[in-house]
Amino acid sequence: MTIGTCPSVDEKGETCGNKLQVNPTTLTSFGDIKCRACGTIWSSEKWRLLGRVLSANSARSDQDI
Repeated sequence: MTIGTCPSVDEKGETCGNKLQVNPTTLTSFGDIKCRACGTIWSSEKWRLLGRVLSANSARSDQDI
């Protein structure tokens, strides 16, 4: 299940943008999510921040339409 795109920014200032995915059938807790492209680990403590970033990116995209 795709939960959004990775908002991590590399040293060049480029956003990763890879799909962040979880498998709900194997998810046993609100643990870490690791981006398969850049390797950023989104710990359970960062989930709320990640959600706000993804929501802000979505809102900006909606305004561009």
